[in-house]
Amino acid sequence: MPGADITDVIANLVKGAWAAALISLVALVPVLRDGAKAGDAALSFAKRGGKATQSAMAFVTRNPALSNGAKADLTRKIVRLNPAKARLPQDAAVRGTQPPASLPLYRPIARDATQNALKDKKIAELQEIAELQEQGYTDIRVNQQQVNANGERVGTNRPDIQATAPDGTRHNWEYDTKSSDRGPAHQTRILSNDHRADVCLLDEADGYKKCA
Repeated sequence: MPGADITDVIANLVKGAWAAALISLVALVPVLRDGAKAGDAALSFAKRGGKATQSAMAFVTRNPALSNGAKADLTRKIVRLNPAKARLPQDAAVRGTQPPASLPLYRPIARDATQNALKDKKIAELQEIAELQEQGYTDIRVNQQQVNANGERVGTNRPDIQATAPDGTRHNWEYDTKSSDRGPAHQTRILSNDHRADVCLLDEADGYKKCA
């Protein structure tokens, strides 16, 4: 954001434009090309509390200088600063309530046939692990509202696949096409609802072969 100065930050803060204020602030240093500085700026900004929490998370989500792993780590740190402010109102409203009953695992996650086939393959892998081990993956859900490892509903968002691992970690898998840029946003929302969760972003650009 060339030409930004401290007056941009003050002006946006006065207007309550927290996201714009953060972008103006970090434009004072070359953080968009420096992931470490970007992370430091976002964490510092999030410590203001209130609306700054959501703005900092939005900045982290959209920053191309950060890997998805770095985005996940920073999001967890921001959420721990103020868990209540990190959640969207619709997610906060259902947190801790009884989740809907599990639906059939063969239900689709998208209109894309490849994604649905990959989902079925992953479900089969999770079920095979459960059969081979005394304690395998449990509470497997497909395209249903987010649930944590304690079986509590924590959000109205719908991860493509979610399941609880034998070590008690709640795992989430998200599949996105080349034309979609929603993966990091999915990750941010999942972690804002449950910062202890694990998120695997699978992208068509990588052949859906590894977590981003």
